[in-house]
Amino acid sequence: MELGLVQWFPYGDVARIRRVAAKLESLGVRHLRTQLSWADWCRPDGPAWIELLLDELSAFELLPVLHATPPSFGEIPYTSSVPRDLGWYAYFVRRMCVDHADSFDCVQLWNEPTTWSEWDRNADRSWHRFAEMTRLGAGEAKANAKDVVLAGISPPDGTLLGRGDAATPHFLEIMDAEGALTDVDVVAFHGFPGTPHWSVGWTSWDEEIAAIGDWAASRGKRTWITETGCSRRSSANRAQELRAVVAAAQHGGVERVYWYSVEDVTWQALREINLDWGGDPDDYATGLTPDLERVIEQVVRGGEPDPARVVLPIP
Repeated sequence: MELGLVQWFPYGDVARIRRVAAKLESLGVRHLRTQLSWADWCRPDGPAWIELLLDELSAFELLPVLHATPPSFGEIPYTSSVPRDLGWYAYFVRRMCVDHADSFDCVQLWNEPTTWSEWDRNADRSWHRFAEMTRLGAGEAKANAKDVVLAGISPPDGTLLGRGDAATPHFLEIMDAEGALTDVDVVAFHGFPGTPHWSVGWTSWDEEIAAIGDWAASRGKRTWITETGCSRRSSANRAQELRAVVAAAQHGGVERVYWYSVEDVTWQALREINLDWGGDPDDYATGLTPDLERVIEQVVRGGEPDPARVVLPIP
């Protein structure tokens, strides 16, 4: 099991890129998940910004998340908007894969389309348009020899898979039925148990990993957890939470886990259709602290988080 970290970089913040790179080096972490913003790429100097970002992070194995509709391309002017032409996203995917062919081996197509702040669910309640956008984008990535990671979903609700409820089909079942998984190599989910935005479908790491992992494996797909973590201001013991997800991933055959995040989010996120989202500073107080760094160093150097597995108390 490989452990990586997550960090988004606001446009032009080179100092943050260099701080994060130094922190990853000090911890021995090789995997970084970050956003390549479609909206930023469309700025006059956007391609140069993407080039700089990738150059600064060239020492790491990157999972770029190709995300964020340019507001002028959206049906409404938000980066979470459905593009007016779904093929425009596929063109962006192709350009990233061609222009930066040597910078990464895999791409993740979007971030959390199951949350209202990242995808306009009013315009696409059942993700049919998202499935078409993914199908087109995945085809472009695969044609350019990249492994394709499906957008990480939050909450995962893995235990709701296979119920056959036509009124409320699972996101993954919709993607499968719409043919969006043909060129997808990895199914991904996110896990933030205990947060106010979590789902009643959550049971525990073992059950979620087993449900989604089995579903994905039956279709020839691998499973990653591309984002998990908790706020520094929560009541949870964050080091225990990290040990728990690592132990469960090792037990359940998940190849890779990305912990969110290296630094706190300290800028205004201008992406949300739901403008109330993100008003709570606890949502973004997710940066590393010494207790987490000790666990990370242990895991990336091949140590077991706890040979007896980790059991967290039920709150």
